[in-house]
Amino acid sequence: MRKGFTLIELLTVTAMMVTVMALFSGIFETLVTDVPRMQRAVEVNCRVSEMLVQMRKDVESAQALLDYATPDVPPGESLLVHCADGSRIWYHLEEGTLFRRILADGNSRNSMSWQLPRAQVNWTLWKKNPDASEGYAVEVRTGMRVNIGYHEQKKLAGTHVLFVGAFPAPSKDGGKQP
Repeated sequence: MRKGFTLIELLTVTAMMVTVMALFSGIFETLVTDVPRMQRAVEVNCRVSEMLVQMRKDVESAQALLDYATPDVPPGESLLVHCADGSRIWYHLEEGTLFRRILADGNSRNSMSWQLPRAQVNWTLWKKNPDASEGYAVEVRTGMRVNIGYHEQKKLAGTHVLFVGAFPAPSKDGGKQP
């Protein structure tokens, strides 16, 4: 009766194990690197979507839009939304964070912010003519910078056009016409 394995049997099993491990190494690498990276990208994209929903509500119920550029803030990084109730909403993009502040009497209240690491958010104010100060729509371009191997690619890109007054805020009398 035999009480062990021969050298040939051990070498055969070892070679088979190496082959199986080589076949599964690609799947293992995907599970360890690609899945967590894409999960983070989807989480940030969800935050971008939440921000777009809020911006759409603000712009569509607004009376006017201004590109709020100052010496410290270049054009395209700050947007001022004039609301029907006289308040102003200021959107400002700074170092991977988008801020939304309601301005009233020089004070900001009801601030919101969205952390958007590796996300790209740009907007362009659409004007009837280049000399106009107010815009009638804003084009918001979004995307995600993702490192794949040694290359950076833009993923989940989208463009959204939001029009001023598309859905006006309901009046205090419940929308009834006099």
